[in-house]
This record gives sequence, structure tokens and C-alpha cells, in this order.
Amino acid sequence: MFDNAKLVGKNVIFSLIVVTVFFLLLETACRIKLSHSRNDPLLLFYGRTFFELKIKALSYRIKSVLPMKTDNTDNVEAKSVIWTYGGSITVCNLTPPDESWPIRLGMYLNEQENSKIKVLNKATVGASCGCNSEWFKNHLLFENKCFPDLVIFHMGINDAAIVANYPDTIKKKGKIRHSILTILNCRLMQTSLLYATIKEKFFTLTSKNVNNAWNISNVTSAKRDMDHFKRHLNRVINTCEEFDIRLVVSAIPLDRAYLRQWPKHDKAYESLIEAMRQITSKRNITFINLNEEMFLKYPDFGKHFIDGVHLDVEGDALIARFYADYIIENNMLPSS
Repeated sequence: MFDNAKLVGKNVIFSLIVVTVFFLLLETACRIKLSHSRNDPLLLFYGRTFFELKIKALSYRIKSVLPMKTDNTDNVEAKSVIWTYGGSITVCNLTPPDESWPIRLGMYLNEQENSKIKVLNKATVGASCGCNSEWFKNHLLFENKCFPDLVIFHMGINDAAIVANYPDTIKKKGKIRHSILTILNCRLMQTSLLYATIKEKFFTLTSKNVNNAWNISNVTSAKRDMDHFKRHLNRVINTCEEFDIRLVVSAIPLDRAYLRQWPKHDKAYESLIEAMRQITSKRNITFINLNEEMFLKYPDFGKHFIDGVHLDVEGDALIARFYADYIIENNMLPSS
């Protein structure tokens, strides 16, 4: 009797192992096929967070059509919420915190709209589009109260520096070809749902910057080129569409003299702006080229640069005023 029970236990364990391996292989095949069809290697690297975000997006859509209050309605502090992303120019770390353009944007909007509009600055010093796209997804995943109606991606120079310093010298035409070692690395280190969960917990406890550990370039040594930027920008747009969030993509203003000193960065930034323009036009997303608009509206705008990139208090105030006027004129926030 004991031997039979032991045999049954072994058979159950063996069956579970076989089923688990089968589904892991099936999942791997589906991810490789999807990655090839969309020419996007990042699809190989999604773990638990990807699926949780999809579930939350579905839940959000269901709630939006049911006769119930949404999170923002329950939040008595704000009728509309705006999130801002970018690097040090959005953090405004060279000016007092209460003088940053995201803080002033909230002040200007509330003055003109006479409403409760909350602006949350989610930017991080040195962040690229890739980093911000990952943080954006994580913020959405864990946010329940101040869910955004509008998101502003205020960016440019960090990605331009990456493109200028890491040119893609071995770019091949056609579909992406994944080596066996790369695929195994993806399966063992990133894509497995169980392992991804454990890995996320581990890096949360041991790493100061979790996102660097999850960056595809750290695993495959892939070049962080213009295609890398385009993939992440499209991913931000996809996420906003899933959650019905309005998106503004902006190219930051830079001092003309600064750009002349760094011709490689200048050229990369021009290419980056053109990529933003093409992607946003194709996806019907708002794009603002502040590198043109601010100088057209304020001819002496160049005097507000501290170091060619970062703005002084008056410059940040002009950025905030421009955004506030644009948001109001184009009715980009839900009516009260």
C-alpha cells in the first residue's frame, strides 16, 4: 500500500515537471515567434510585470465601462492628474524644488482652470527613454489612487548622448536573429515567470537601481541605438493606449551654442527629434518640439540656460506656462 502511494506520488511529480517544461517551451516558442514577427527583442524579456500590467489594463477598461467610480473620482485631492517623465531637466535639480516646471505647471493650470489638478513629477536624473518607459509601467502597476489622465514625456538629450556615443555599427537588414545562447539566457534569466518573480525580489533588496539590471543591453550587449529608442517610445504609446491615457511627447530645448560644441550630439538629437515626429504622427500622438517652439515664442530664451542644457528658474517658469497654455487650448484634460 505504501509502495503504491509512493509510486503515485512520483508519477504526479513527474507529470507536473513534464507539464511545466512543456508550457515553458511553448511560451519560449511563442515569444521567439512574436519577437521575430515584430522585430523587437524586448518581447523576449518580459516577466511577471508584463502580465500583471496587462491584467491591470484589462481591469481598468472594465471599470471604465461599468457604472462605478474610478480611482481619480474617489481621490478628493485632484479631479485630474498629470505625470511628468524625463531626466534632470524635468527633475530641475539645479533649481529649488518648489520652482520646478512640473510644480509650476500645476499652479498655472489650477489658476486658469480654477480646478483641482495634480501634477506628479516622476522624472529621475540621467534617465533615458528606456528607463522612463520601464518606470512608467511600474508606476502604473502599483498606483491605485492618483492614476494619470495625461502623461508628459519631456526628453531628448540623454538619449541623444546614448545614440551619439554608442552608434550601431553592425546593423543588419531584415529580421533579428537570436543566437542559442541569447535565447537560453533570456529563458533562464528573464522570461520564466517564476524566476522573474524571484529575480525582481532579489534585485529590489540588493540593487540601488533595479531597472539597470533589467536593461536588455546588460544581458545581450545589444547596442542602445536609435532603434532602441524607437522601440521604447512605441512601448510607452502602447501602454498609454491600453489605459486610455493621453500622452504628450516633447523634445527639450537646448542652447544653440552648447549644440555647436558637441556636433555628434547635435546630429544625434536632430535624428532623435525626427524619429519622435514620425512615430507620434503615425500613432496620432501629440508631439511638441520645444527646441523650436520656445525660441520662436521667446526669442531671448537662450539666456535662461545655466549650462547649455539645464534652465534657470525663469526658464522653467516659461516651460510650465507653455505646457499649461497648450493643455488648456487643446482640452487635454477631462472636463470637471
